[in-house]
Amino acid sequence: MFNWSKYPLVRFLTAFIIGILLAFYGFIPNIPTIPALAIVVFIAILCLTLLKRFMLKYNILNIVILIIITFTGIVRTQYHITSLLPPTTIFEEYHHCKFVVNEVPIEKQKSIKLNGKIVAIKDNNNWKSTNYNSIIYIEKDKNSQLISYGDELYLFTKLQNIESSKNPKAFDYKDYLKIKNTHIQSYIPHWAWTLYRHNQGNFIMKHAISWRNTFLNIFSKADIDIKEFGIIASILLGSDDKLDPELAQSYAAAGASHILCVSGMHVGIIFMIVNFLLAFMDFNRKSKIIKTFVLLIVIWGYACITGLSPSVMRAATMFTFMAIGGVLGRKTNTYNNLFVSMLFLLIFNPLLILEIGFQFSYLAVFGIVWLQPNLAGIYNCRTKIGNYIWGIITVSLAAQLATAPLATFYFHQFPNYFLLTNIIVISLAPIVVCSGILVLIFSFYNPIFQFLSWILIKIIQCMNFCIVGIEHLPFSTTNGIAFSALQTLLIYAFILTFASIFIYKRKKFIFLSLGITLCFLALEIKKQFDVLNLNQIVFYSTNSTPIIDYFYGKNVHCFTWDSLNNKDIHFNCDNYRIFNRYQSIQNFTNENYFTIGNKTILFLHQNPIVGKTNINANYLILSNNNYYNIEKLKEKIHFDTLLLDGTFSYKNRQRIIKQCDTLSINCFNLKENALIVDLK
Repeated sequence: MFNWSKYPLVRFLTAFIIGILLAFYGFIPNIPTIPALAIVVFIAILCLTLLKRFMLKYNILNIVILIIITFTGIVRTQYHITSLLPPTTIFEEYHHCKFVVNEVPIEKQKSIKLNGKIVAIKDNNNWKSTNYNSIIYIEKDKNSQLISYGDELYLFTKLQNIESSKNPKAFDYKDYLKIKNTHIQSYIPHWAWTLYRHNQGNFIMKHAISWRNTFLNIFSKADIDIKEFGIIASILLGSDDKLDPELAQSYAAAGASHILCVSGMHVGIIFMIVNFLLAFMDFNRKSKIIKTFVLLIVIWGYACITGLSPSVMRAATMFTFMAIGGVLGRKTNTYNNLFVSMLFLLIFNPLLILEIGFQFSYLAVFGIVWLQPNLAGIYNCRTKIGNYIWGIITVSLAAQLATAPLATFYFHQFPNYFLLTNIIVISLAPIVVCSGILVLIFSFYNPIFQFLSWILIKIIQCMNFCIVGIEHLPFSTTNGIAFSALQTLLIYAFILTFASIFIYKRKKFIFLSLGITLCFLALEIKKQFDVLNLNQIVFYSTNSTPIIDYFYGKNVHCFTWDSLNNKDIHFNCDNYRIFNRYQSIQNFTNENYFTIGNKTILFLHQNPIVGKTNINANYLILSNNNYYNIEKLKEKIHFDTLLLDGTFSYKNRQRIIKQCDTLSINCFNLKENALIVDLK
């Protein structure tokens, strides 16, 4: 049986994570930092006193310690959030601001996207220091294209709060940025900013980004096609903004998107290469210390160059503890390294636990460490090639079992040929990394540089060919998977208990697995019953004419008027359709007056009305940003609710809303939110 006493950090880590979640989701009111710390210290001293005088029972002491750690997680998270949270008054007027660019600028079609901090705001001719994470879009021109990491800018702008998702179950950009503690965005025209100081960023990150740009320039000189260049830049240097969107989608559909993100595998390859090259330094303790120091510099330098993603930080932290343990002469435990690295990173940034990359990284490693040895023992190949392939298969199965429930919860799809994909990707990834490193090393000598670049290009082309081929295989991806958060947790509980049946040989895990399965099926039956009885109209919020879905059971009728591309429709509608387990969709366009269920809808895009009068409609949709006179409109059309689509300007929208308030007309603004109507 798994001996939890060997891994005391599991309980501490769990308590700390519970504290983070309680604080982030607002279950605990904000506690001032100093009184909170005083309470923690008081409880700790009280426990020690009771233990010494009254021999407090060990189990009770453990519970108290876990409560203290949970409370510490709450306090640390609340401080982390509130220290970067701007006041609501900041959004009320235009401000002069000082803004520092904290990441590499990203070039968009019409703007330059800058991630950074507003470090000061001018108030009554005085600069007030601030610390607000922000996203700034600057109009693209020859000057804005020269902005780089570490630049400090003067801005004149009206700051905006990041908006929540307007459509049901759609990706919520505000929640996504809230995890990154970012709450402000703004668009800056070319005349509203100036460069104040250049190259003021963190010394280490400044040089890491400089090295990355140097490496990217070296690769760009190798006459590499833009698709291959995007893959190389992403795999080796974490620069994913150069990826071809269609190729990235192919990798995702084939289950190989993890190779495009610099992760623990990449850090592990770098670690093994450097460790092998420095093997000659293992002859005494002093040289081992120097070797470890060099290893850590290389690992963390590579982590900085690739952008310090959660998976890279996890791997770098784990290898750091492994390397230090090796110098101290202590045998390191993979589980303890995993848990201590996680706790270390969460103390530094509690909100990492909510980032998808962080969750995937730790789940994949836990699955490999716990399940892979047991899977590998099922079958023993007699050949080296067979053992190698079987090893890749078991690693892929273990990682997939650990991450698949979370992947289907977030992305609603599953790559059916993931085993085939991973055999190819895991085999080629070390060759790609090693070839890329050799290209950089020999960039000074053109003949070798060109030869190695040719080899690297051919490997990438081979990998791309295989991935695209797998994507086009029949039934390569299962789409439209929709499980709730509770169902996802039950799937994980089932995997843990079912695997434990074979690993620990205990009957109780059989009954636990059966109980979890019954709970999952009960939730699924309830969901299916709700879906079959669904009779609902959804007016989606868009920036143009609306999209209307009529759900009846698992069927969907979709009504549109403009030639919206599929990308717009999928972005706004797909998540809610998947949530409702749809099976078929019928599309209708250019119908201005129609009936859905027992409701009539009239779509109006011109003013005044020509021809028919005395029209009855439950919902009247106004479009085309026309100057409608609502009082005259009401004389010709009898309607219950007026809907304004996303084509209206702010001025026209407010004017119509004011008219409706005066006439006591029910008015709904689709620019601000979607409207869901349940039909009885």
